Amino acid sequence: MKRISTSFKPNLIVSLLIGGWLFLFIMLIRPFQQEPLSISEWLTLAAGHSLIALVSYLVLIPLQKEIFRTSKQWSATYELLFFVLFYTLAWFPSYLYHKSDFFNGIYSVPEFFLKVFLPSIVVVTPLLVFARMHLVKLPHESDQWLVIRGTYKLDYLKLKREDLVCISSSQNYVDVYYLEAGVLKQKTIRTSLKRIETELPELIRVHRSHLINADHLVSWKNGNTLSLTQMEVPVSKNYKERLPSN
Repeated sequence: MKRISTSFKPNLIVSLLIGGWLFLFIMLIRPFQQEPLSISEWLTLAAGHSLIALVSYLVLIPLQKEIFRTSKQWSATYELLFFVLFYTLAWFPSYLYHKSDFFNGIYSVPEFFLKVFLPSIVVVTPLLVFARMHLVKLPHESDQWLVIRGTYKLDYLKLKREDLVCISSSQNYVDVYYLEAGVLKQKTIRTSLKRIETELPELIRVHRSHLINADHLVSWKNGNTLSLTQMEVPVSKNYKERLPSN
């Protein structure tokens, strides 16, 4: 089950890389070959299209976060959808910018797509794929630590993400199970499991009272019980489809 960083900062870095790469492509390759432009006009044109690409990417970050929060995973289908939406969002503003009073572009819609936008896709996609793979496979430093906060200011637990095993509800409290020096520990915090599920979308709900860290899933003990690291939790029928088959 894959995770993807939904934090704003790493995604902003990706958008800046895409915008910068597109700026260099336009300045060096000059895909608008039939249009006589001065160097200042080329700079303005490149900056505008780069900004459109950057904003188109940033607009999708909340959607990416919501999909991951809801599904608890990031699949190849979601990644393909992200690419399609990104290029779709960038396409129309790019063409309008091309036809604006700044440049009075000469290309029709099909010509612009074939001669300008399509080559840009070919150039941008490899870098975008590489950057997105980094978001999926390489955890960022800020993702290494979790702070689970309760109702009161001093009621919290800070731990490494990899050490979190399970969180279970207990009336108006939750019991956080985690590893400390290889030993399973428990801390009770006044908060709700629903709030935890919203704040930590990578956790998987396996029961109305239990969220688990899939990295600590060991095996199925039986059809209704999961063995985690140093503990076991029940599984409700409604949530079995989110888990590997037993």
